[in-house]
Amino acid sequence: MQTKKTQSPESFWARVDKKGPDDCWEWQRCIGGTGYGIVRWGRRAYSTHRVAAFLVGKLVSLKFTGDWRSKSCVLHTCDNRRCCNPAHLEIGTQSKNMFDAYARKRKAELVGGDNPFAKLSDEQAREIRQQYERGSYSERSLASAYGVSRATIRGVLSGSKYKNA
Repeated sequence: MQTKKTQSPESFWARVDKKGPDDCWEWQRCIGGTGYGIVRWGRRAYSTHRVAAFLVGKLVSLKFTGDWRSKSCVLHTCDNRRCCNPAHLEIGTQSKNMFDAYARKRKAELVGGDNPFAKLSDEQAREIRQQYERGSYSERSLASAYGVSRATIRGVLSGSKYKNA
C-alpha cells in the first residue's frame, strides 16, 4: 500500500506563480468555490494564503483558534484571493477582515429588511415615513408604537437605514 507524501514547503511554493516582489503570486492549482486557493496540508485542507503565511512565520499555527477576536485571520492587502505573496498578507482579526470587505465593496452591507437582525421590515419603514410626513406621529410616539429606539426611527426617516423601503 502506497502512502501519500506529506506536503513540503518546496512542493507548496512550486505550485505558486512567483513574480516580482510587489506582484501577486497566484496559486496555480485547486481553487475553491469562493475563489481562494485550497491545498491539503497534513490531514486537512487549508486556504493557500493561510499556508503561505504559516510557512513564512506570520502564523504560529495553521489551525484557527476559534476566537474571532484573536489575530489569527490572514488578510489580503491586494484583494486577490489566489495571491500567496507574503508581502501581500497580514494577520488580523475577523472584525478587521469584515471591515475591509465592506470598505472595498467586496461584501454588500445588508441594510433594512435584508439584515437578519433588523427590528423592522421594509414595509414598516415605509409606514413610519408616511406617518411622520403626514404629521400624525412624533419620533418618540413612532419609536414606542414600533418597539424600537428613537435612533432607529431617525435612521429610517433620514434614509441611512431601510434605504429601499
